Amino acid sequence: MGQLAFGQTTRGVSGRINRKILGEEMRLLHANLLPPGQATRRIVMVTSPTPSNGKTSISSQLAVSLAKAGLEVLLIDADLRKRDLSTMYDVGFRAGLAELLQGQPPELIRPIELLPNLRLMGAGGRIDRNPVELFHRRALHEALNLLQDKFDVVIVDTPPTLIVADARLIARSCDEVLCVVRVQVSSPKEVNQTLDAISRITGHTPKIVINGVAQRQSYYKYKFTYASDHADDFPDDVGATMTVDAAAAEVVHEVGGTSESADTGKI
Repeated sequence: MGQLAFGQTTRGVSGRINRKILGEEMRLLHANLLPPGQATRRIVMVTSPTPSNGKTSISSQLAVSLAKAGLEVLLIDADLRKRDLSTMYDVGFRAGLAELLQGQPPELIRPIELLPNLRLMGAGGRIDRNPVELFHRRALHEALNLLQDKFDVVIVDTPPTLIVADARLIARSCDEVLCVVRVQVSSPKEVNQTLDAISRITGHTPKIVINGVAQRQSYYKYKFTYASDHADDFPDDVGATMTVDAAAAEVVHEVGGTSESADTGKI
């Protein structure tokens, strides 16, 4: 397993982080995910059913919020195909997850100068094989175990679950899975398929983060509208009060749609 190399601060990132979302909403998500007094180190995977749900933005904002609370946090770009998190932080093709999975040392970058306890591992260099081959290896599980010993929280941003198999393979090595669902982007059927696919692999149902909910719009109102608009996607005996989860998934937070950053990190 490669050794960890700590790099320098990247530039031009802080301006891309919307401070509104880094405020109360992310603190609430933090509290729901890691209740006060819970000292267990955790590996948290963030995924979505399909593209454009804002999962990469949520991953980044949650990592910053956790770091501001004093935790040692590592944010990993595990999308070796689109590399949106690496692009967001302008780390290019510096050694990252791809190298770690091939036994080479990754570089852990400090993306925000004022948060020395936040580190970023980019997707890494270009690879000449299907990423699924790397995620099938036991090296992924061993690498995450190694990193868990060094950080309080490891947040892993993955590709959408229904697009490629990567997220389902990564989920096996994570303690918690968050499924980001943006209002009117993924259908209830797609959300159900995602939750079912992850729960069958991990034995635990992912928690849902509803993204893009208008201020003062409750999740229950959202459920009613969603079910009414997509009645054919729900069982006949459920009706308009059906939640979007297939297995009683817990909705841990709603992220308001009025924030500018709710539209960034489209995958």
